Amino acid sequence: MANDTRLSMVRPVFKVVVGGTDVTRRLESHLTSMTLVACREDHADQLELEFEDTAGRIAMPRKGVSIEVALGFDTADMCLQGSYVVDEVEHRGAPDTITVRARSARVSGPLAERRERSWSDTTVGHIVSVIAGEHGLTPRVSDALASQPVSQLDQTESDMALLKRLGKHWDAVATVKHGCLLFAPIGEAKTASGTALARVTLQRASGDRHHFQEIDRGAYTGVRARWYDMNGARGHLALAGKNGHIKILRGDFPTEADAKRAAEAELARVKRGAATFTLDLAIGRPDIFPEMPVKLVGWPDAITAYDWIVSKATHKLDGNGGYLTSLELENKAAAGDHAAMNDGDDSDEESNAQASTDEHQPSVMAQAA
Repeated sequence: MANDTRLSMVRPVFKVVVGGTDVTRRLESHLTSMTLVACREDHADQLELEFEDTAGRIAMPRKGVSIEVALGFDTADMCLQGSYVVDEVEHRGAPDTITVRARSARVSGPLAERRERSWSDTTVGHIVSVIAGEHGLTPRVSDALASQPVSQLDQTESDMALLKRLGKHWDAVATVKHGCLLFAPIGEAKTASGTALARVTLQRASGDRHHFQEIDRGAYTGVRARWYDMNGARGHLALAGKNGHIKILRGDFPTEADAKRAAEAELARVKRGAATFTLDLAIGRPDIFPEMPVKLVGWPDAITAYDWIVSKATHKLDGNGGYLTSLELENKAAAGDHAAMNDGDDSDEESNAQASTDEHQPSVMAQAA
């Protein structure tokens, strides 16, 4: 299903494996709804299953048991959506209904427990690999980031929060997928195993509803970060983008490289937020995942001119054979698109601030205070 072909007279199918046992046939006649939410970062993927159980034939799964789900149509192979861990089970009535909720990671387990330790003279790849090993996950770190040095990193938060902090600094996906701890640049368009994601083309005729939003792309022309040179006893500035209306990052960064990386990452986030697009597909697409590049066809040029990537995909099945997919897309932008440059030091900061088009933007020192 690499191309967006509108199918007719097809029947959605699914496969559910609980604790290693295929229970699809036992459950399919009782399923009233299935919702799968696949996110790019920060949040674990979510699964919700709802069954009618008036006859009392459905066994409620235990918390902590694993569930694998695949979706597709009876005319094609199914696509594995992921592996999840049950963290919530409900039984209510009448009529008797069972709801099972699961996530791709134990967000309330060891990954979310606060801990204190320090990482010194190491690399991004080593940190991710150690954390993955401690939680029984397979590390998948992009070659572009694995060897990036980390001189000093003090951890006072949970491992999941630390990974989120690292991901923000390196503008990277930091999440759990299919039993893997994935850490890769946003927009790299690769699976957890490192396989390149194919670009998917979506025609306007494929969708029921859409919503496009474009924010003033001139809102920020660049991002500035400050780092402090202990030897020279003075602060220096790094700029990603151009002078003008500048977004200034709070606080000081320990090194020039850290300041530049933070400015590049923040500018990429600003660029991605410049345009968003949501689309409800008339026919479900189980082959679409977060980070997949998308080409839109049939919409106005203002929409199709963007390079889009999937940030979130939601799949919904009902007990009557309906299957819909809702997509959230954003403008593709990466930290490497705008290399940060030296932007003078504290003595130049006042003139730089005056050149900004944002009269209300506080200085670096004011923000750090």
